[in-house]
Amino acid sequence: MWTNYGLRSLSKTSFYYNKYNSEHEEPYWRGPIWININYLVLRGLRHYADIPGPNQSKAALIYKELRNNIIENMFTEYERTGFVWEQYNDMTGKGQDSHPSSGWSGVVVLIMSDVSISRITGNSTDVNIPFDHHFHTEPILPFNTWGSFRAFQYFGLKTSSPDSPLIGLVWFNNSANNVSALHVRHWCDLNDGLTYGWKYHNFDDFGFQTIKDNDYNFNTSFIKYAADNWKALVSVNQKNAKPIISNNNSISLIIYLSIQRDKDVIHINGYNSSSIQITGFNEFIGNFSLNITSQGDPLLYSGQLDSNSSVVDVIKEIKSNLTPIIINGTQIYGLKTQKVPSRSQLIAYQVVFREQTKLMIEFNVKKQLKEKLSNVGDYDNDMKERIRLFGQEFDTKFGLKGKGFNEKQITFAQSVLSEMLGSIGYFNGNLSVDSPGMTSPKTYGPLEMLSAVPSRPVFPRPFLWDEGFHNLLIQRWNSSLTLKIMN
Repeated sequence: MWTNYGLRSLSKTSFYYNKYNSEHEEPYWRGPIWININYLVLRGLRHYADIPGPNQSKAALIYKELRNNIIENMFTEYERTGFVWEQYNDMTGKGQDSHPSSGWSGVVVLIMSDVSISRITGNSTDVNIPFDHHFHTEPILPFNTWGSFRAFQYFGLKTSSPDSPLIGLVWFNNSANNVSALHVRHWCDLNDGLTYGWKYHNFDDFGFQTIKDNDYNFNTSFIKYAADNWKALVSVNQKNAKPIISNNNSISLIIYLSIQRDKDVIHINGYNSSSIQITGFNEFIGNFSLNITSQGDPLLYSGQLDSNSSVVDVIKEIKSNLTPIIINGTQIYGLKTQKVPSRSQLIAYQVVFREQTKLMIEFNVKKQLKEKLSNVGDYDNDMKERIRLFGQEFDTKFGLKGKGFNEKQITFAQSVLSEMLGSIGYFNGNLSVDSPGMTSPKTYGPLEMLSAVPSRPVFPRPFLWDEGFHNLLIQRWNSSLTLKIMN
């Protein structure tokens, strides 16, 4: 089972090594290096290295070599590809399958920290909820709490409440020959070929993510100044120092707001070429405003969409309202409202640019307007300060500086933790439960949960098996968050 990159999941001497699970199912489990399995082995080796016995020194030596092999290979692959991977090839050490992996591969931070796992503390109660009727539980988080709970999107924000208002990012290059050929980015998709991930994220009040898409670099970030009072920034720059001179090479960037509840309301309160102002109402939030402002280089075009389409049809609705336009010799696809609806459910704002732009997004509950204006400073400085505090807290809880890791390795570990925290999603709904003694299945709910998803593009949903490994890391960062996840 031994390799220079970690332990295989199955010995090469086994009959089943690298055998297909079935005719069309590759040997997913049979041979590759899984970091969660290696973590469990390391825990066992550490135990025997710490207690007197005939194998104490041997266990210590194996522990040290295995730990170093895993860390070195994962860091090397991260530097090469920009990702933490679901598993690693046992012959080459190269990452494979789901990426970015926000799941149990994240325990590499604990392997680097080289610390024992403490017991999660908190109040425990016996839970006995009958299956034969609806019930209501206290919210995991206040319903007006915003966060990056839309883990399956490249960048999206919502509240931890059922049928929350939704903020989302969409973009595409205008070089396609027609609308149907546009490569629209919205949902995390392996086929997009992007490199992306949260670099800093503390779950509570800020996150900073980078996205690399061909000739452009994106930074997406947010800062919460109160539970329902926040700013977000989407900035885009060319990778190359020289301007991209192709007339058809331009980027369309779209921010949208959609609502799902019948009693919710949104409408455009103001619009010009560089900004849009939206006001609305939500049952759990109250009256709010959303302002989006373009900053940076002059735009080729800006547009807006006001639609009664549901959130399920966001991309379909956006594409159906794009019109080919020639501006200064450049073909673009401009967003235009065809018919103002009697009730708005989806409002989108588009900017088109060549080289760089910034979109500042400000969400404010009206009752907090004065508080916001007095407390919110320069966004970039606020972000730098939060990143600094994040680094301090990370060092306090994981102590990697004192263990000899260099700055790049520590940044790698911080990004692993951040991707896991930034991938925590909010889910709600009902279950259908059947068990012996029941005459028919019963509806069990409504229920809600927080869960760190294993992989944003491949497994953007809760997995009970994975969750235990996720929270080995999360509880080290914030044990109260783990208790909310396990609620």
